[in-house]
Amino acid sequence: MRALAVLLALIVFTATTAWSPASRAASIDRSAVRKVIAKEKKKLIRCYSKLLTYAGPREGRVVMGFVIQKNGSTRSVRLIEDEIRDEKFAKCLGTVFEGLRFGKLPGEARISYPMVFKTK
Repeated sequence: MRALAVLLALIVFTATTAWSPASRAASIDRSAVRKVIAKEKKKLIRCYSKLLTYAGPREGRVVMGFVIQKNGSTRSVRLIEDEIRDEKFAKCLGTVFEGLRFGKLPGEARISYPMVFKTK
C-alpha cells in the first residue's frame, strides 16, 4: 500500500483543451471543460497507476475526443491519439470520460482533450 502511495505521488498528469469545429456547435468555455475533467483527475491517475502495475513503465500523450450533448452528458467518446497503446488503459480512460457531466448547452460541443501521462 505504501509503495502505491509513493507511485501515485510520482505520476505527472498534464492536460490542455482543444476544440474541433462542429456544425451547429455550442460554445463552451475551455476553463469549464478543464474544471469538470480536473474533478476526475484521481480516476484518470488511477487508470494510469493500474497500467504501470501490470505493464511496467509507459509514458505518452493521449487525446480523447468526445461530444458534450445539450443535456451536459458525453457521447462519442474515443481516443483520437494514443502513444501508450494499451487496450485496458484506453478502456479505463473511456469510462471516465463517458461519466463526465457538464452543464446544459444550447447545442452540442465537440471536444479534443490532450493529456500527457508520465512518471517523474
